[in-house]
Parts: sequence; C-alpha cells; structure tokens
Amino acid sequence: KPYCIDGWRFDVADTMARNDKIQLHHEVWPEIRKSIKEENPQAYILAEDWSDCSEFLKGNEWDSPMNYFSCGRPVRQFFGEEDIFNSRCPELRNLKYKMTAKDLSNRITSFLLKLPFAIRQVQFNLFDSHDVPRLHNNPAITKDAYKGAVIMLFTLPGCTNMYYGDEAEIDGRITSNEGCRYPMPWDKNIEETSSWNLYSTLAKIKTSSPAFKDGGFKVCGIKIIFLHLQDLHKMNYGFLFVLLIQKIEQLNCQLIFLEIIFLACQNVMFLLKN
Repeated sequence: KPYCIDGWRFDVADTMARNDKIQLHHEVWPEIRKSIKEENPQAYILAEDWSDCSEFLKGNEWDSPMNYFSCGRPVRQFFGEEDIFNSRCPELRNLKYKMTAKDLSNRITSFLLKLPFAIRQVQFNLFDSHDVPRLHNNPAITKDAYKGAVIMLFTLPGCTNMYYGDEAEIDGRITSNEGCRYPMPWDKNIEETSSWNLYSTLAKIKTSSPAFKDGGFKVCGIKIIFLHLQDLHKMNYGFLFVLLIQKIEQLNCQLIFLEIIFLACQNVMFLLKN
C-alpha cells in the first residue's frame, strides 16, 4: 500500500448526513468507521463538534471529538474567560458569570460518565486551536491561571493536544481567528521559556506514568475535584495535585496557588480547597 494514514479529522462532523427531517447520521457514521478500520484498525477518527456529542461515542462511530465541550470550553471559562458560545450570542454576551468549582466538576464528569472507558481514554483534549484565540494571548488571563489550565489539560483523562506554538509562548491577538494562526517563532530560544519547561515536564509525566495511562478518574465531592488512581493491586503510587482557591468578595473563586507534588501513596487526589 502506498500510504498509511494514522487518523482522520472530519470538519463539522456533527452535520454529516443531517438535513432537516432527513437524519441519517447514525447510519452513515458506522459505515465510515467500518471502512476506515478495515484499512487500519488503529486509525483514529477525530470529529469536530463543540457540544455534547456523546451519542457518537459509543464505540461504533467516532473515537473522539475535538473535546471543546468537556475540556476546552469549561477549562477556559473556569480560569477567567467567557464561554465562547456565550460570547458569540448577542443575548448572552453581556451576562457575566464566573464558573464555580462545582460547575466545572459537573460539566466534565457528566460528559465522561456517558462514555465507555476505552473511549474516555482517547478523548482529544484541547483548549487552543486554529478556531479559538490562544488562551495565553488574552491579557485577562494571569500566568498562574494559564499554568492551571495547562496542568488540567494534561491531567484530564484522554489525549493531550498541544496547539503548535503554545509551548513557545507564541504571539497572537484575540480579536480574530487569524490571531491564533501566527507562524511558529523558530528564531526564538523556545527552550528557555517557562511554558516550554511546563509543557515538557507535564508531557513526560503524562507519557511515562501508569497512573495516567491506566488510572481511574473520580470526583469525590465539590471540594475534591480529580482522583487519578493506579490499580493499587499492581502498584502503589501516583500523583497528588493541589489546587487552592480563595473566595474574593462576590466572585466565586480566584486561583492563588498551584503546585504539583509527586508521592508514593495509596490515596491520590486533586484537591480543590475553598
């Protein structure tokens, strides 16, 4: 065979074979999947969808959406941005809302709980892309908030997608799509940036730790957000992630401290403290 394609990314996949009263999407997608997997059983089927698309993630259609719904959108909103859907709607644009820890937890887990474990583990997590402004280019996002968003990106169940240039602190603007498509700054000393150090450190953890490859995920209440557990019958170690939140007047919360601690332990938690 002259070519070997590792994956297919489908643009506006949620509109495939859908036209008013004629809704054939759940007939067409299994056929597409069958054709792709016959050629390469390991091929990855990635679909663009910005909303709850769990109906396509039962194992016979998509492998993953571009996971804006339970990663990109809630993470960006939790760390200080307006939801991108709200910002595009004139009726909702001026309604100010600060996402709480409980809202974040519910948004992520309500989606993940609908998915088979194997599908959950391959979700295409992202918060930056060619269709949204880069989070670090937003002057309203502090460095600590951005660090928190990146750590969440790497520690959520699924596959971490790094948009080119984020690790290089690439320039850009937030007023148009073109602002997130600047050329890669190859003349910059990329490996000297703090973002490079953050991304490379987290990438090593993500790819080398059994806790992130095969571990579970659980929300243990409003104040305890993420629980990554390696099978304790096989190995007693994991990671402790501590996220401290302080209430500020009428705002729900503000990030004030974030630290990663590596421990050999049996109880491995990501804590959110009010």
